[in-house]
Amino acid sequence: VYVQAVCANDTSAYIGPFTVTMPLTNDDACSAELLAADGTVYTFNNTGATVSLDELSLAPPATGAQTTTGWLNSALNNTTWFRFVAPVSGDVRINNTFINYNGQVAVYDAVNCTNINGFTLLSANDNAIGGTSLAPNFTICGLTPGNVYYLLHDGNTATTGNYSISIIPLNFQVGSVVDVIDVCTGDSADLFTAITGYDAGGIWTAQIPSAGIGLNGSIFNSEGLAYQVFNFEYTLQDGCATDSIIAQVNVSKPSSAGEDGTITVCRNEPVDLLAGLNGNIDLGGSWFNPSNVLMPNSEIIAPNIPGQYNYDYISGNGICPNDTANVLLNVDANCNFNSLEESVFSAITLYPNPSNGVVFISNEGNTGVFDIEVKDLNGRTIMNKRNGVKPSSVSEINLTDKVTGIYFITLRNDDIERTFKVVIQ
Repeated sequence: VYVQAVCANDTSAYIGPFTVTMPLTNDDACSAELLAADGTVYTFNNTGATVSLDELSLAPPATGAQTTTGWLNSALNNTTWFRFVAPVSGDVRINNTFINYNGQVAVYDAVNCTNINGFTLLSANDNAIGGTSLAPNFTICGLTPGNVYYLLHDGNTATTGNYSISIIPLNFQVGSVVDVIDVCTGDSADLFTAITGYDAGGIWTAQIPSAGIGLNGSIFNSEGLAYQVFNFEYTLQDGCATDSIIAQVNVSKPSSAGEDGTITVCRNEPVDLLAGLNGNIDLGGSWFNPSNVLMPNSEIIAPNIPGQYNYDYISGNGICPNDTANVLLNVDANCNFNSLEESVFSAITLYPNPSNGVVFISNEGNTGVFDIEVKDLNGRTIMNKRNGVKPSSVSEINLTDKVTGIYFITLRNDDIERTFKVVIQ
């Protein structure tokens, strides 16, 4: 208290401060002072506080210091009483450490202050949890919002003095989920981009241990992990009060358009360009013709002009970078799918190709008799068979004594001929 003299027109300067201890008014439960559970720091003095006989039965058990179930000892020395209304969350922190007074606190649920036997101990603390202060500092959870609870403060010894009390509501905001985070394998993501409206200070944990290896704070690195959705939990905790939310990260495999390939066809022959790709292929991509114009699909009619034509296939999953593969279309000048010979030779097949040396020619229809001529890559004739292919028959060509490589097998009669390329492995 500061004092100033005011006499008529003369006013003195303030002097002080003088320490004044107000009369104790909350020495028993029915005189408990109402405190706001809003984090306000109150200062009190327990000079003159006494312990009534009926209060002795309320002493918490001796569970030790820095617990929430009791005190270091069950002795009562100078009790004072308070009340507070539980906040909406039902969770509070009771912090007395603003003044390091060696005190102890207990919280009770009671219907009638005059019925000490009806008091139920909910929590008690002697010395701060997780700290070095001799004053209490602990959390209590699960209170019924809007209900009134009683708080007993006592000195650990008979020494009296100033002490503080602050009842802090705990109401975490872990936010809400925005969306799943999509990343390409090997990329990193900030998990906080998956949630919004959150309080800072929480901890991220991976629900799958393998994903935790790539987690550093809120940054998740997907290097070396499976292509799947991973769950991560953001947790805010203060003592017994906790809340959490799950964020998800979808790790996608790289885009794959397959491996480059080559297709050899006749002029005007229908062809599906997908047949020219090898390896793993992501379907649903886009095809571009030699003029780099987008095509409706992979099915085309080979040009009537012989030559080589490049077609590009571009595939992307919308997450990883696009991948491109090329199909080289060789249009053979020696055949035309629209000619008469195509209808004749449509019933004739050569297999297997590639071959280990033995090639079979199957003539499934009544398409006439054909002579067989085999040439090597240098154009040298190495075999001739007169009337080697007959209707509705299978003929055999044995090239097992020849070196590996490419050979050309020509079937001809008086009207038409066709040359087939065969690879001997």
